[in-house]
Amino acid sequence: MIDRLRAGVDDRLQGEFAGSALRVRVHEAYVDVQEPRLGEVLAGLPAGEWALVLPMLVCDGVHTVHDIADAVAQRPGTEALPPIAAGPTAAVRLAQGLAALVPAGPDSIGADSTAADPGGAAPGLPATVGWCPAPEPPAVVLAVAGTRRPEGQAQAQRLAELVSAELGSRVEAAFCSAAEPRIGDAVARHRDAGRDVVVLSVLLGEGYFQDRLRAAGAQYVSPPLLSPAASSAAMLTECLAETVLEGVRESRS
Repeated sequence: MIDRLRAGVDDRLQGEFAGSALRVRVHEAYVDVQEPRLGEVLAGLPAGEWALVLPMLVCDGVHTVHDIADAVAQRPGTEALPPIAAGPTAAVRLAQGLAALVPAGPDSIGADSTAADPGGAAPGLPATVGWCPAPEPPAVVLAVAGTRRPEGQAQAQRLAELVSAELGSRVEAAFCSAAEPRIGDAVARHRDAGRDVVVLSVLLGEGYFQDRLRAAGAQYVSPPLLSPAASSAAMLTECLAETVLEGVRESRS
């Protein structure tokens, strides 16, 4: 999926800069666990070549303020772009895409999603979770991995406000770790009040945190951003490309 995402961002940028003097090539790098590491990729670029580091992250945290910042500082002519939620255009694009995932009820849920209905459980959700007959729309919780960085928490809150503006109803940001409120608490509060709950995941991929979202008791949990779902892949590709374009415009202005 990473390869497809990189190729999608590359195609989007190639089309954007076609006919210009700027030549773009998208490389793949990692800050931990996998190879190649970001520092190695940057060190292998031609001397004097301008480089932008694009975080595939939603909010600021330890990876942006330490891992990426340290690698960027080691190479002249290299700049770090902001995470998606910190970019003015990219954040709006993400909010629009997330808002489009919110279902009105069980009949409007697509195959990409994780949901349960009274007749049985979808993967990862208990069979007891069903849609309420309440006339009010579901409560919407934006699920973020979590960060102790105040700026990252503020970015998550701003993203929730942007999604809220798209929907015309309140959206609450909640976290899987490191910050409050926690996802389980937010979902339980709305469920205790008799409301259906929609959880919009801005996690990058499947794993422990996404499993926790599915187990929180919501009626609907959207797929992570980096998922086989066509809508999620297109949304993430557009957000990352917009982040690069914003960076290029700022650097060239």
